[in-house]
Amino acid sequence: MKLRCVGSSSKGNAYALESANEILLLEAGCPILEVKKAIGWQISKVVGCVVSHCHGDHIWKIRDYCNIGFPIYTNDETAEFIETVYGEKVLSVPEFQRFRLGGFTVQPFYLPHNGVPNFGYLIEHSDMGKLLFMTDMEYCRYDFKALGINHLLVEANYDMELVDKSIPNYSHKLLGHCSIQTACGIIRTNRSPELRTVTLCHLGAFSDEGDFKRQAAESAGAGVSVYVADVGKVFDVWLMPF
Repeated sequence: MKLRCVGSSSKGNAYALESANEILLLEAGCPILEVKKAIGWQISKVVGCVVSHCHGDHIWKIRDYCNIGFPIYTNDETAEFIETVYGEKVLSVPEFQRFRLGGFTVQPFYLPHNGVPNFGYLIEHSDMGKLLFMTDMEYCRYDFKALGINHLLVEANYDMELVDKSIPNYSHKLLGHCSIQTACGIIRTNRSPELRTVTLCHLGAFSDEGDFKRQAAESAGAGVSVYVADVGKVFDVWLMPF
């Protein structure tokens, strides 16, 4: 299984989980042409797309995704927003309701994002095991350690020691995004012998990529590969290391 990063910032977010036979898209915030290039034009392999919330950097190109015919899943509130603003109908699912997209099993759960309804996703596949995708949240109230999470794709938007308190959106920065300090807490909470990879995503202006990787690696422990989701990067997220 490969994790492909198409975009991971306020300019646009999109990722692809690619097995030998199928692809699951995460977020719809990047131009569809960039997505097609990232997945090697294998549109027929796409089994669907999951979207976290209604902000433009996550759904900006939703019309293009809908025009191709991808099944798109999100929460009720985001689905209503997309229909009202973009005129497109997508599929909504309740929190914790599991659903299948090809060989992927997906379970959504709400994450706090400064009052904006926002889904995180627990995604399972026989080639990958269990992956937690969490972005644009202040924190996560849930503990998944007992499930034996294999991969974390988690936001690390800023460092509390670097953020400028005078910026106009300072309150949203803290209430709507995840700091590296909080991300490391999530890593430690879900750390287990089954954890294989940690990928930090959606880094913002007040971040230090090298230091973030160092902090995440210390939190994850020995034997866990730590990455940063830079544009164009591809990471192995297999269940078995060999």
